[in-house]
Amino acid sequence: MTDATGSSGPLSAPEPDGVPSPLSSAAAAALALLKNGQAVPARRLLEDRCRDEPADSRCWFLLGVACDRAGDSIAALAAFDRVLAREPGYAPALNARGSVLAAGGQLPQALASFRAALATVPADPQTLVNIGIVLERLNDTAAALTHYDRALALDADHAAALLNRGALLARNGRLSEALANNRQLAEHHPRLADAHFNCADVLLALTRHAEALDACDRTLALDAAHAGAHFERALALAALGRLAEADAALAQARTLEPRVEQRMARGASLDGVMLAGGLDLRLVYLHAGLRRLELCDWRGRDAFVAEFAGLIAESAAAPLHDRSLVRPALFLPLAPQRQLALARSVSQYVARRAGAPLTTASAPRRKQRLRVGYLSPDFTDHLNARLTRPIYEYHDRSRFEVCCYALTPEDGSELRAAIARSADCFRDLSHLDDAQAARRIAADGVDILIDLSGYCRGSRTEILALRPAPLQAGYLEFSGSTGADFIDYRITDHIATPQDQLRWWTEQPVFLPHTFFIYDNRLEPGDTAVSRADYGLPQQGFVFCCFNAAAKIEPAGFAIWMRLLARVPDGVLWLLARDPAIADNLRREAVRHGIAAERLVFAWPEPLAAHLLCCRVADLFLDTLQFNAVTTGCDALWAGLPLLTCAGASFASRSAASLLQAAVLPELVAADVDDYEKRALHFALDRDALREIRGRLIRDRRTMPLFDTRTRVRELEAAYQLMWDRHCAGLPPQQLEVPPQDAPGGGAAGQ
Repeated sequence: MTDATGSSGPLSAPEPDGVPSPLSSAAAAALALLKNGQAVPARRLLEDRCRDEPADSRCWFLLGVACDRAGDSIAALAAFDRVLAREPGYAPALNARGSVLAAGGQLPQALASFRAALATVPADPQTLVNIGIVLERLNDTAAALTHYDRALALDADHAAALLNRGALLARNGRLSEALANNRQLAEHHPRLADAHFNCADVLLALTRHAEALDACDRTLALDAAHAGAHFERALALAALGRLAEADAALAQARTLEPRVEQRMARGASLDGVMLAGGLDLRLVYLHAGLRRLELCDWRGRDAFVAEFAGLIAESAAAPLHDRSLVRPALFLPLAPQRQLALARSVSQYVARRAGAPLTTASAPRRKQRLRVGYLSPDFTDHLNARLTRPIYEYHDRSRFEVCCYALTPEDGSELRAAIARSADCFRDLSHLDDAQAARRIAADGVDILIDLSGYCRGSRTEILALRPAPLQAGYLEFSGSTGADFIDYRITDHIATPQDQLRWWTEQPVFLPHTFFIYDNRLEPGDTAVSRADYGLPQQGFVFCCFNAAAKIEPAGFAIWMRLLARVPDGVLWLLARDPAIADNLRREAVRHGIAAERLVFAWPEPLAAHLLCCRVADLFLDTLQFNAVTTGCDALWAGLPLLTCAGASFASRSAASLLQAAVLPELVAADVDDYEKRALHFALDRDALREIRGRLIRDRRTMPLFDTRTRVRELEAAYQLMWDRHCAGLPPQQLEVPPQDAPGGGAAGQ
């Protein structure tokens, strides 16, 4: 659940050891006092001695140590400077001075002092570690790592070098190296509590929760008051579903250190699970489970889904507020009432966070030109920007003004620049808070605000909760209800949202006549010749594929795919894997179904043009069942690759059926999972039938409603006008039906 931050060793504080004998009787007495922790009497004794014997460098050095321990850094530095005035190369004084300077935030001066010490004693590993720590604080992590490595070359088991090196590797995401480093530290310094804690920290980041729990327990056996270990023990227990024990561990961490969550969160990725009241361990559990499913690790999946449903059911008393749960929940077989309850819980939390909506004084009126605003975190080099780009370009400027509101900063991409050129106004809201952003939209006089992200990554639903526009509608990216009272409409179609599903939506539907989806029909894969060998595929045989995100693959659908491979001996299954763990897990599942692991072939994500080329060498795209292909499916159809889907109950499981209806390919929509399996087998065995569909796709794609981009924009415009007309009549939002629109200019569909 957390990025590894770990404990790193502090700079070595000024120490009295190392002062060479012989010592004066006063210096020896002061040294004994310092070793017993009596810095103040040691300081008084040493001040007297230094006043009487100003040339005694050893007493000045010990005075500096005493002053530092007494909290007087200015006096400590003055004492060390007196030593160095007489003995410029005295390494203990240079190191001690560097430590005091670093503690005071004077990092460049500290670095100079440590480097002077190293010049005097070049083989001292602790000095190298001190330099590394200061370099880390100066954000020169590469140089810091080099100095830790140099220290370890001198002393392979130097505790401080290993401690700091491991923490730095973890912070830089080099988790496997960090774990090996930390295990070496724990092996050679088994009594060092932070050695075991750092192992726990990295194991948590690697989602190896049971091992992390063991490492936390080893830490606490050595240091029962280690608040960080109690905290990370709570995370590990929560991720393992042991929530009652996790609560107890978190309570213990808070008792030992009341602000432990804030300290640990500074360096850790606890977004979503950290709320105003502190850490929500239910969210730790849910995120850990969802992460396993993203990697296609389905062990314990049924129990996790049941627990997720139970937590949603209990959320009336203890709401689940994390918006990042809502979209992944659509990938799971949760009942629609649970999906909606989760969305409503999040939307209500968003509304409370946002505060009172803005008020608008002007009454609605009919206009010659409606001002439509589009709110998105994806006005970057992102597939959603690619999909929606034609909307901004093709809007009829005699009837509409277009304002685009970016929630992410400038990325320098041509796609963002093209959208900015297409819009009548383009505003970057990323530097504004929610209230400022909402006021900016309201000041622009937007009539209808279109939310393009829902609860997807980067969304800022609080802006919509502030009601900057008289009408607000959801469209395209998010495949479910937001549960929000402040979003009036959802743009959809009758295939994606049949009448019997409307009770699970809080938004009123606006039904487009063909499909909710829009695609830029100017995209082309190019003329590059590709072969199956280019992708590690067999030259002969049948290639099933699914280029959906692996998180969409579910056990029931995968079992169907394995039965198909069993009945199509020359078949392979081509999948997308963003993480090697996905390939490992799916190969393991294939073997469990009796299918050789090598019959699964994995591709890495490609840029769009290269991805479209991939579609040329596959035979049949097998859709996922719970959450369909959408953009990826449309790309496949555009490239001429047939897509087989199964129409489910929810929007997420019916999206591809909407695409195929608009592509006039009803034979590729199965009625149920049995029909899906039968049709897939039919196409694999009757390859002439599949070739006929492929030929039709390539030949007729520009006349299919799915790819008639300009007419899709006309339909959107008609939807906006219907919404606005009803609003001007003083009527509340209600279900609306957009009639078919003529192609621009009354001609045939096309570009």
